[in-house]
Amino acid sequence: KTLTLYAHWIPNTYTVNFNANGGSVGTPSKTVTYDSTYGDLPEPTKKGYIFDGWYTNQNFETKVTRITEVQITENQTLYAKWRPNTYQANLYANGGSVSPTSIIVTYDSPYGTLPTPTRMGYTFNGWFTQSSGGDRVESTTVVKTASTHSLCAQWDANTYTVNFNANGGSVGTPS
Repeated sequence: KTLTLYAHWIPNTYTVNFNANGGSVGTPSKTVTYDSTYGDLPEPTKKGYIFDGWYTNQNFETKVTRITEVQITENQTLYAKWRPNTYQANLYANGGSVSPTSIIVTYDSPYGTLPTPTRMGYTFNGWFTQSSGGDRVESTTVVKTASTHSLCAQWDANTYTVNFNANGGSVGTPS
């Protein structure tokens, strides 16, 4: 009599480590099984950024999702890819007028061109984080506020010289 034996294969398991790439992740690693899907993957966070997926290398060439089939044959590190958020910066003219009254800015990037407001009898002194005091914000200032925020115009009052014409009479102070 001939006896046939059949091999029974158990798929290997591997550890997948999560590199949050400047952010933070609550689950640093998980075990995956060859020929199965990756399953639930942790959602990392990073101030001012939107998570854009897990990738197999730091060049972000191959994205891995919960339905990606595990084909690795050794432990693996997945890298978080990030996309900077955009926010609205409201422009408060502080007694003057400005157009536009808000701009869209990108976190970790310069503010870019800022409009120049006008105010009768005043000279514009710049955009600041507060209507009095605060930090100066210029076109090259990098956005570090991760929310909608305001920029406030600050002003210096103009001074004028007034000359008095006595029109044939006399004046004690000519100006």
